[in-house]
Amino acid sequence: ANRPEHLFCWLGLAKVGAVCTLIASSLRGSSLRHALSQCAVQLVIFDAESTGTLGQLARNTPAEGGAAGMPSLPAELHYVCIDIEQTPAFATSMILPVSACAPPCEVRSGRTSSDTLLHIFTSGTTGMPKAARLNHVRFFSAIVIPYMFQLRHSDRFYCCLPMCHTAAIGGLSIAWWLGAPVILSPKFSASAFWREVAESRATVVQYIGEICRYLVHSPPSEYDTQHCVRVAFGNGLRPEVWPLFKARFGVEQIAEVYASTEGNANLANTEGKEGAVGFISPLLAPMYPVRLVRLREDGSGELARDASGRCIKCVAGEAGELLRVVNQ
Repeated sequence: ANRPEHLFCWLGLAKVGAVCTLIASSLRGSSLRHALSQCAVQLVIFDAESTGTLGQLARNTPAEGGAAGMPSLPAELHYVCIDIEQTPAFATSMILPVSACAPPCEVRSGRTSSDTLLHIFTSGTTGMPKAARLNHVRFFSAIVIPYMFQLRHSDRFYCCLPMCHTAAIGGLSIAWWLGAPVILSPKFSASAFWREVAESRATVVQYIGEICRYLVHSPPSEYDTQHCVRVAFGNGLRPEVWPLFKARFGVEQIAEVYASTEGNANLANTEGKEGAVGFISPLLAPMYPVRLVRLREDGSGELARDASGRCIKCVAGEAGELLRVVNQ
């Protein structure tokens, strides 16, 4: 579940030059072990909710390392629990209160904006979860979005997305840049969504994937239109759900973007066209060379190519994959 302490921990660690790996609490067994070993994690910060999972990992770390194909972990992997009164025997309690003073610049001497800030894992739908690198510059790349969709410092952002997800991190970046508050829900609940939004007086809500479809198909509620939301911001809103969502919940603007955790390109639907992934002005195209290209029809996910071996540009309304030129 989301907790503000999670954000405070990695933001504070970033201030002293540490690199954090954000891991979903749903990972178990070999997937969790793989994630920890892939990023060479040395310290695990967790809350009491994850005690059972990590306790099993802590007990099995020396014995299972490398056996039966299981990734090995450092024997001296340290665990720190942020819930002081519920700290298990295998972990150390978080020390509170902490200093309110900024750390000296020397502790992050030599760090640059291109250094890694976070490791964020993809869904792992084609195998084990894969870590994508997010540097300091990319963390703040989302700050262009307020100017695309007229987001303001007076807005209140509601986020129910997992804080280990790139979209949630992007929302945090935007709110931080604007100086706007974030209402952090522990997790997504279709039945509680609009009640939490109304009670928190949120004006901007975030979505990914099927969240909007779940909301549209949920039972009617007194909170459906008794809220202050003017913008729904996210990606993956299905074309057929778009008008239903706007009509039922009275949301004025859909701010749809098209991007991926590990990708190097993105698009933004600044025109509000239902179902579109975005638009690039012909004036900007030479400076931002991206293309939506066609995929093969055999379901392999491979790019379709013409007789000369070149990718085939998508036509309007056709599904494809976003590509960007690298090192022209």
